[in-house]
Amino acid sequence: MILYFDSYITDIPLRKNSVTENDYIRNASNCYKKQNKIDIAKYTLESYSIYKWSNVLIKYELDNKNDYESFDNFILNLYPEAIIIHERSDSQKKYKESLDIINNFKDDLIFYAPNNDHPMILNSLDNLYEIIFLARKYMESNEFVSVLYSHFSEFKNMTNSATPFNWLFGKDCNLIEDNNIAEVVLKKEGENSSVLIVNKKLLNYWFNSHDLSDARIIRSEDVMIHFKTENQILIIPKHQICAHYDGYVHTHHYLYEIRQYQIPPLFIPNGFFDNGINTIARYRTRCLNRLSPFSRFPELFLK
Repeated sequence: MILYFDSYITDIPLRKNSVTENDYIRNASNCYKKQNKIDIAKYTLESYSIYKWSNVLIKYELDNKNDYESFDNFILNLYPEAIIIHERSDSQKKYKESLDIINNFKDDLIFYAPNNDHPMILNSLDNLYEIIFLARKYMESNEFVSVLYSHFSEFKNMTNSATPFNWLFGKDCNLIEDNNIAEVVLKKEGENSSVLIVNKKLLNYWFNSHDLSDARIIRSEDVMIHFKTENQILIIPKHQICAHYDGYVHTHHYLYEIRQYQIPPLFIPNGFFDNGINTIARYRTRCLNRLSPFSRFPELFLK
């Protein structure tokens, strides 16, 4: 699987309320204290390093131009073979430039990460291997295939007709498989959320199938106002893969809201960047010392 990280890293919030609504938690404990976005992005990228990516493309921009060298060094320490570009995609032209690179990679699945604050929290890489195996199965007979990797507590209700999330976003869903790993739905009008693992055909369809002229395109959500993706497979895992660092404040004041007392925001452990704690490294070692995924899911490594 290809890691494609494409983000603008800034402490200026897109929506001010989505930050301030967590203040009573962030100010109540030193553990939950506010962090700058570059550290959250580092925490996120380090959490992704537990997976062995076939290729890594990282495009980013920073507010502070003096931070590029240190951030590059951080990235290369995690991903020595990474392709790094100091420019995030904000137009169809720039996404086409990314596709020129990605389409030359052999792998056909892309972990599309235009957000910089959705770290991995899965408790076993086996869960991810199983989901990838399932996605590859559906790629054999479907043009557009995707896997949801974050916003777990919202999308778990997409097929539940008794929930507001279904009323608002799931009316075009047909449930075609339900097992102990995931729900698989056929989304008749597509799903453009920017927290998806996607196949190359879908990524190319989003950013290179229609003329979007000079429209501002910074995430896949920006595409859906121009056209829909008909008959897209959406796999909704039953185990969390990633989580939004600031929790579910973006749902507040909507019918499907999830409050902080139900699911609190995440935090970076104190000392994480000072070698006082190395949770990710210990987790990575534990995963690598387990039964090799090749023996259980050889198909993942044969395509």
